[in-house]
Amino acid sequence: MKALVAALAAAVSFGTGAMAGPASLSGDDCVLIQDIRNHTVVAQNTMLMEVFGKGVYRVTTAQACFRSAISSDPIAFNTRGRERICKASQLGLQARSGFCGAQSIERLTAEEVAALPKALKP
Repeated sequence: MKALVAALAAAVSFGTGAMAGPASLSGDDCVLIQDIRNHTVVAQNTMLMEVFGKGVYRVTTAQACFRSAISSDPIAFNTRGRERICKASQLGLQARSGFCGAQSIERLTAEEVAALPKALKP
C-alpha cells in the first residue's frame, strides 16, 4: 500500500511539473503517429507515450483530458491530417473524458526515463 501511495505522489508531482514543457519539437524529435507503441496516463492533464526508436515523450493538455482515464484506456490520436507531429498544436487526443488538444510535447532524456517509477513507464 505504501508503494502505491508513493507511486501516486510521484505521478502527481511529475504531472504538475510538466506544465511548462515546450510546445514544439526539433527535427529528429518529431513523432510519426504509426511509431507510437504505448502510453501511460500520469495525471489528469499528463500522459507519457513510448515512440519506437525515439524514447518516451511527455504530452500535457490545458484541460483535465485524462481525469476519468486509467492507463489501460485507449487514447485516440487526432493528427489533423498529418503523419508527422512536430508541434503540440498538431496533436489532438480523444480520451474517455472527451477531446483535448495537446498543450506541450517533449522528449524525455534517458535520465528522466530511468527515474520514472516502473508503474509510470509506458
